[in-house]
Order: sequence, then C-alpha cells, then structure tokens
Amino acid sequence: MNKKIMWLAAVLVVAAAVLGAYQVVTRMPLGSNVSPGTQIDELNGVAIYYNGGVNQSHGRNLTASGYNLGIRYQCIEFVKRYYYERFGHQMPDSYGHAKTFFDHTLPDGALNEQRALLQYHNGSNTMPAPDDIIVYAPSLFNPYGHVAIVAQVNPYAVVIAQQNAGPVYSSREAIPLSRQDNGYRLGSGRVLGWLRLPHQLNQALRLSPVAGSFNPDANFVYRDMVGGPYFDEWYLDGDLVGRTNLILEREGKSGSLAMPVAITCESRTLAVTGDGLVFGHMAISAAEAQNYLTADIAAAVIDNACVNH
Repeated sequence: MNKKIMWLAAVLVVAAAVLGAYQVVTRMPLGSNVSPGTQIDELNGVAIYYNGGVNQSHGRNLTASGYNLGIRYQCIEFVKRYYYERFGHQMPDSYGHAKTFFDHTLPDGALNEQRALLQYHNGSNTMPAPDDIIVYAPSLFNPYGHVAIVAQVNPYAVVIAQQNAGPVYSSREAIPLSRQDNGYRLGSGRVLGWLRLPHQLNQALRLSPVAGSFNPDANFVYRDMVGGPYFDEWYLDGDLVGRTNLILEREGKSGSLAMPVAITCESRTLAVTGDGLVFGHMAISAAEAQNYLTADIAAAVIDNACVNH
C-alpha cells in the first residue's frame, strides 16, 4: 500500500514539474534575442510580430472604433488584423480562442455566421486559396488551437504566414497538400479546415473606405481546374471602378496569358479588344484569345467587374 502511495506521489510530483516547466517555457522568449513586439515578417503589407513565449500577453489590440483584434501578438491578433487591414472585415463575434473559429456543426462550404466567412472542412472539394484562414485543432501542449493565413498555394503544398508559432519557429511554414477522395487534404489531422471571404463580400469590402484604396493589381477572379491537382488562376487588372484599361491575365499550369478586354455589365458581355500575349512574348490575335474564355471564366470575370453595378 505504501509503495502505491509513494508511486502515486512521485507521478504527481513529475506531473506538477512538467506543468510548471510548461507554464514557464511558454511565457519566456527562449532561444531568441528578438524582443516581443518586433516585426519579423509581413504579408501583403500587414505586419507579423514576434510574441516570445506562446502564452505571453502584451495587452489587447483594439481599433479606433473599438473592434477587438485580439491579444498582442497572438496568432488570432494577426489573422483578424490582416482581414481588417486588407479587407476591412470585422467578425460579428470578435472573441474566442483559435479553435472556436471553426464550427464543427456546419456542412462544407456553409457560412460561418460568427466569423462572417465561408467555412470548408479539411478534405473539401474546394481547394485552399491565398488569404484563406487555416484553423488548427488543439494539441497536447496547445489547448487553444492555432490560426494562420494562406500566403501561397501550389499543387503540392500550402505556405502559411503565422504569428506566435513559438519562440523558435518560423513565421512561414509549408503544409503538404494532397488529393484524397476527390477532395483536398491539408497536412495532418490537426488542420480542421479553412475560412474564406464570400466572393461578393470580398469585392464590396475591397471597395469600402475601411479597406482603403481599391487595388486591382492582384484582383483574383477565377480558379480553373485543368486536370488532377493542377489549376490556372485568372486575374483582372485595370480600373475596375470605371471598367477601363482592363487586362485579363492567367497564371498557372497552362502558362501565362494576358489580353485586353471590355466588359458591359448591362448585357453581361466580355470581349477581347486586342491581341493577347502568351508566355509573356508570343502574340495571338483577339479571336484566338477569345477562344480561351470559357463560359465559366467569362461569368466569373463579369460578376467580379459588375459586383456593384
């Protein structure tokens, strides 16, 4: 009996020591000479700061209007600040740990009303895209979960930008991406899924005063799957407010393509108005360029340009 008591006491002592060490380690900037609050990276002009130990706290960050961005410089604070600065987006529920960003009760592709974002499960047939929010489940030493922003996507991996990944971890990380059962599987089981601005809300926010000046230089309009895990992405450049000097561009598996276009919202027409350029140097006629525009691509481009018409 005494041996059992002694064994139990020893286990409790070890557990207390481990817990105490965890509390100390996660509140100290170990392995770095960088001070908390130092900018260590940026994504699309939005700063990423060093937090030190993952459980360190540096006060709550509020906007001038009182919107809660989160505790400096936790992972949530970067994600919400990124969406606020880049898109003018404010979550209806501005509180909660990272794990609460994902609602397990929602079907794939449904609107997460707490976050005002579309939600996709890991394994969805909708591929992750730049600017999506990746949501991680809790782990043994992280009961709160984690969130990050998609910085880049290729057929084999998603590169995320993150804040407060740990005192010795990078602000960028590549997560393996694979096709499974006609869906997209991202990393291990810890990735719950990804959140995305609804298309029309995205465009409205890009034009809003909160989001700042509208920047059409990288205005994503459509992803075209071209077989297997490969895809092309289409972008619309130019004056999208006045719909002048518009250039439709394609990048991806099929190679680069650019063509001048005109869009008429009233009749919902998209027309190529001049010679196109393939691979950055090979000229093609307007008629040849027009042949690249499927009905789905044309509809997405028109929807994008005419969202506020």
